[in-house]
Amino acid sequence: MNSQTGERDSRPTAMGVVSGIDLTGKTCVITGASSGLGRESARALAGAGAHVALAARNSAALVKTRDWIHAEQPTARISIVELDLASLASIRSAAAVIAEVAPVVDVLMNNAGVMFTPFGRTEGGFEMQFGTNHLGHFVFTTLLRKNMEAADGSRVVDLSSEAHHLSDIDLDDANWERRVYDKFDAYGAAVDPALPDIDAIYLADCRALFGCRVLRN
Repeated sequence: MNSQTGERDSRPTAMGVVSGIDLTGKTCVITGASSGLGRESARALAGAGAHVALAARNSAALVKTRDWIHAEQPTARISIVELDLASLASIRSAAAVIAEVAPVVDVLMNNAGVMFTPFGRTEGGFEMQFGTNHLGHFVFTTLLRKNMEAADGSRVVDLSSEAHHLSDIDLDDANWERRVYDKFDAYGAAVDPALPDIDAIYLADCRALFGCRVLRN
């Protein structure tokens, strides 16, 4: 039911999408799994029988999400992995943990992100929104290469936002070193689903290196 109009909401739900699908034996890794779409997707995929690795930077929230899923699905196989996409050290650590708990990754859902943040930089010196939302996921995906190669037809699902219409990426100043910072334009650039040069390399690498399908949403 749509809370604003009172009409029945016909939009698909995560549970509805996987209804009738058996994902037993499959492993799904979800970033930003402690809230929102990531949390609901984890619940749905676990309900379909998948082993779900929840990845997020807030370990307490990850535990709450795991317990929330287990309250509804006591036998669900859930792993939790602390991941801060603004830290290359954390990304490497998380990928190493996943390699231990999930040698084969069938689905990687790149869902995490920050939005409209004040100016800041990642530990690597990149503008925070671009570094977290795009570059952090690029590195994370690359580090899971062998896990996805081991699957039979793995998939990478990249979540974007309608806010990409706010701004295009400026590859000559992606880190906002020469412009007055605008948090809205920076977010729009960070979630642009058609980043011209970087995205072309990213998609080609996923297909050529992993042999996987890349789904953009």
